[in-house]
Amino acid sequence: MEAENLYDILGVEKTASPAAIQRAYRALALRFHPDRNQGDQHTAATRFARVAAAYDTLKDPDKRALYDRGFRPVHSVGDLLGSATGQRFMASILPSAPAERRDGHNTIVTAEISPEILKKGGIVSIPNPHDPKKHLVISFEPGYVWMKVRGLGGQGKNGGENGSLHIRFVTTETKKR
Repeated sequence: MEAENLYDILGVEKTASPAAIQRAYRALALRFHPDRNQGDQHTAATRFARVAAAYDTLKDPDKRALYDRGFRPVHSVGDLLGSATGQRFMASILPSAPAERRDGHNTIVTAEISPEILKKGGIVSIPNPHDPKKHLVISFEPGYVWMKVRGLGGQGKNGGENGSLHIRFVTTETKKR
């Protein structure tokens, strides 16, 4: 959600003088003061707070100069973290935040097969890269030297998908090259 323009809140131009900003603030502060709006105090208080915050930034020449260069006032941690810049900042300091969904990494292994299976296809048994005591049994199609098996790579976190297992098949002849 993008913040409102402080000049628009006070109803003045960006080139307004400090005196014009002060006049606009005083008029709006009187208009929206909660004591003068008994019927709708909540809305009046909200508007009054917005006007006061805008004036607080624009009355100070240093704050106004920063605002004019693109820096926006931060009134709470929510303002800071809710902005796109704040989200990028948080992602940079917390790259593995627990709530963030992370897909598993892909794993690449090399499996040695006979030249016959490479030409004709067949069943291949290779050690599981995550548990060498177990083997994966794969139906191998003739002519392929790479195979991708989805879901057998690194484990995903926080609901992320598991990575893929990429298998490169080589024969003893290919391996010697």
